[in-house]
Amino acid sequence: MIWPEYIGVKDWFASLTVDYPAESMPYLENEDKWQEVGATIAGTGVFSKAGIPSPYTILEGKKKENFQDWTEWAKAVFIIMTNENWKE
Repeated sequence: MIWPEYIGVKDWFASLTVDYPAESMPYLENEDKWQEVGATIAGTGVFSKAGIPSPYTILEGKKKENFQDWTEWAKAVFIIMTNENWKE
C-alpha cells in the first residue's frame, strides 16, 4: 500500500486495485467524488473487516465530513491496513 503523500488522488485510489485485487474496488473517475468512492471502499470486504472509517457520516440528513481532505482519510486507511493486528 502506498503512503498517500506525493501522489495524486486518482493514482492512490487506483493503487488499491493493485494492492487488493480480490476486492471489488470502485474506480475514481471524478476527484471531487473521492468521499463517495471512499465510503464504498470502507464498506467493502477487507476494508470493512479492518474497520476503515467512512470519509463522511450522515447525521440528521446532513453530510458531516470526518476528514479534512482525501489525504487525511487515506493516511488513516494506510495506518489501519498496514497494521497486522486487525487481521487476527
